[in-house]
Order: sequence, then structure tokens, then C-alpha cells
Amino acid sequence: MDCVVTPLKTLMGFSVHLNVQLKFYNLPNIEIENLIYEIYKEKDFINSETYTSDYRNALVIALNWISNYYSEPAELLNRVSIIGSHLYKENFKNRKRLAELIQKLEKDLRVTNITKDLCQYTAVSTITKVIVLPEDKDKKHGKLRLTNVRQFNDPSEGTVLYKLLTQNHSNSFNQSYYYVSSATTKVDNLSLWRTYAQDGKGVCLVYNEKYIQDLIKRPQGDPTKLGIYRICYVKFEDDCDDFQLYIPGFDNQTCKNVESDLKELINECKCSSPSSTSNNTDSVNSGQLGLIKYLFKDYSYKDEEEYRIIVQENDSKKISLENCADHKVPFLYKYLDKESSNINENNQLYKKVILGPNCDDIDYIGPYIKLCNPIIDVVKTKNSYRK
Repeated sequence: MDCVVTPLKTLMGFSVHLNVQLKFYNLPNIEIENLIYEIYKEKDFINSETYTSDYRNALVIALNWISNYYSEPAELLNRVSIIGSHLYKENFKNRKRLAELIQKLEKDLRVTNITKDLCQYTAVSTITKVIVLPEDKDKKHGKLRLTNVRQFNDPSEGTVLYKLLTQNHSNSFNQSYYYVSSATTKVDNLSLWRTYAQDGKGVCLVYNEKYIQDLIKRPQGDPTKLGIYRICYVKFEDDCDDFQLYIPGFDNQTCKNVESDLKELINECKCSSPSSTSNNTDSVNSGQLGLIKYLFKDYSYKDEEEYRIIVQENDSKKISLENCADHKVPFLYKYLDKESSNINENNQLYKKVILGPNCDDIDYIGPYIKLCNPIIDVVKTKNSYRK
């Protein structure tokens, strides 16, 4: 046992608490990478007598956990596949390709250019959270607020793609560390006023295009995954091979690429063998889908033409807990100011606030917004309807 490096000795302790880590904690990416690297360095000794059955079992548990719940980057999954092949080959033979396809779909749906205005429909109370007085009067501060995606109002959130791939429903609750701000190109839209702005009592916040361009230009290798993504609306019956896609703002060729990648992912899932050591009998784990499971929604929502600003946040100290009307448990929010998100300070967050058809009078709301940022336009909607 003396030739086993110290980091690997900690693997036994790691595996003992594996189920607890899975359910209650999110192991930081850097720790996972270090773990994979240490195991990878020792792969040539896995079959030697130095490794007792206990160590081999610990490796199996750890590698299964990594391959199921950590789907990127692909080169790390390749290391896992190499290590796993020394233990039992079939359990890892398709993991690398699954990871590559998941990454490819994520890249496909990430926005690289947008020519229309993006906006968000929300309650009036949100204004004081995202349009605030700057500490420095020469700067026009604004905070982007993102909600934990599990607390969105769509009960099928994050399950549509999983169902398409496995034909099963996921009934267990797993915490998500993705925070989302929904947006659309449908500015001042009557249907969206009714649905997402408290039946017209809320506001429509129109993003400044330069701020949006700064988000788009962020490097795709950023571990927080901060960026703007398109929602892919999908319709399918029992046969997952026969599905229909709608992706707003995409040209026909890009839509065909997404469809092709999705079909290949479905085929890979069919070919994958379930893990013999896992309680999950599906070929792909919901956790392995990562961010992309929040980029697929039911086809019935397609008229919203939704985009999503998404960031991953693992640090609970950077999360705000806030009470929301009609909910007894606080909601989880992530706030991004321009410094923390590397956004040009001169690029203000919002350029316009549109008041809904049943919103408070502009004289009550306008003064606060203009005090915080006199550059923001404050206008009333062109739509009207009775409560």
C-alpha cells in the first residue's frame, strides 16, 4: 500500500460520503478535476496487487459519480473513460461521446449574435432590486437578478429533455446551481403582459444592447457558463425518434444542426448500458445533462420565444434569500453587477422601462427610476385592457 499516493488514499473517505455529497452538496469543479487527475496518474497501477478490492471499489464509486454528474469538459471525461476501462469497460464506453454531444448542444444553443432588443417582464417590486442608486454618482450601476431555475413557475422545468432521451419522468429532487433571467424579443406584448407581469400590473425592462453584446462576447470556456442561450421548444409523443423543434432566432441550417445533434444524443442514450453499480436504470443521468436540460421546453410555450441569461453559482455565500408573495419559503437569487460579470461599466443594464396597462401611474414610479439612472427611458405601454 505504500506506493499509493496520498491523494488517492483520501478516495476511500471521499467515497464513504459520496451519497451525502450527491444529495446535499455541490463538489467544486476544481476538486473534481484534481481527483480525476490524481486517479489518472495512477491508472497504470490499478490492476496491480497494490490496489486492494477496497480501493478498486472506491474507484468504481468515484468514477461512476463523476461520469454521471460531471459532464464537462470532454477531455476530463476522456480521462475517466480511460481509467474506467481498466475496471470494467462497458460501463464507460459511451460516456465520452455523450459528454461531447451535450457540450455540442450547449454550444449550438448559445447566442453569438442578436439584432433585436431583449426584454424581461416582471413585477414592479423588482425595480428596486435591479435599478439602484450608484455608490459613485458618475457611474450608472444596475444589477442583473437571476432566479434559481428550480423555482420557476413551469412544473416541467428541466425535465423535457430528460423525458425525450429516456422516456421516463424524474421524480427525485436534485438541487440546481444554475440561476436564470428569462428574456424575450417580444417587447410590449399583450399576451406576455398578462402571463408574466402580474396581469399587466408589472413592468417590461428592456436591456441595453451594448450590455447584451458584452454578455455574448464572454468566453465560452468560463466555468460559470455566464452567457445568453436560446430556448429550444420540442414536441414529441411516445416515440422519441419523431420529434418537432422550434428555436426562435435561428437560421434553418443551425436548426438542422441542433436537430442532428439531438438525434445522435438520443441514439447514444439508446446504445448506452446502464451502470451496474447505480440505482439509476436510465442510460443518461439528469445531472449529466447539466445546463442543456434547462434549454429545452415544451412546444406549447413556443410563442414566448424565450432566451435565457444563465450563470452557474456554487457558492452559497453569493446567493440572496428573499421572500416572495404567495410563497412561505424564500426564493434563491443571484445578483450580477458589472464588476463581477466583467461588463463594461459604461454599458448600462437597462435602456427603457415600460409600465404595464394596469400598472401604477407613471408619476409614482418614474421619479425613482430617474433618480437612480436619468438615462433610462420610462414610458407607458401602447397596449390597453381592463382588469
